[in-house]
Amino acid sequence: MADIGLSKDPEIGDILFVYVYTDKSGSKQFNSLLLQAKISTKMTTVIAANDQHQLRLYSDWPLFTYKRAGRLNGVKRDILPKAINDGAQYLLIDDNPVYGLSGMPGTFPMGCATPARTLSINSDLANEIIDFLKFKSGRAFEQNPATTKDDWTKMIWELLDVTKAKASKRRNAGLTSFPRLSTNKFDGLCYFMTETSSMFQDLHSDLSHGDFNENFDNYLDEENFSPSVVLIESNEQTDEE
Repeated sequence: MADIGLSKDPEIGDILFVYVYTDKSGSKQFNSLLLQAKISTKMTTVIAANDQHQLRLYSDWPLFTYKRAGRLNGVKRDILPKAINDGAQYLLIDDNPVYGLSGMPGTFPMGCATPARTLSINSDLANEIIDFLKFKSGRAFEQNPATTKDDWTKMIWELLDVTKAKASKRRNAGLTSFPRLSTNKFDGLCYFMTETSSMFQDLHSDLSHGDFNENFDNYLDEENFSPSVVLIESNEQTDEE
């Protein structure tokens, strides 16, 4: 959560997409996309008065203080510029998502909307992700948060850091809590071969190369916020000499 001085605290995002691209020379590029999910009955919806705090965050990026974020509580971040950017958008979801891809009248697939009082889907989620992988959407961030003055970079690494050890609840599926770091043994199942040099390996080994180096025990609970993370990596390097 982000304390921006209003009566209600906005979420930093429901979903965080991160893309790590490594070119043939080994140079890495990083892209990020925060999505705030919103259920809607149609592709255009007006943000209610009691949801203006979320719009304020994504539109103006006022100085904020982490709240309900475990060891990040009290840390301030000042995102620049103070304006809407492609790295933070709304995700509109049909109120009956089972039919969202059916093409039936009155339904729509999930889509992204630029922050505004009236939200209107400008790109369906699939196209947005394609553009994200092409660096045509989203917001780039740096590899090392310890050496940058860019608070967007620091924020993205901090969200990854918190999410890494956040205990996940899956009440609807009837599952008990499990720490997300335990899933590292399943990473890479979408690959034909798991690479030990993968960025996924690095993230599971140690994400705390930013401002903090403490243990994770005090945010392994449901009261502390962390977004769901989708981490994608592509690597053009080969083992050929």
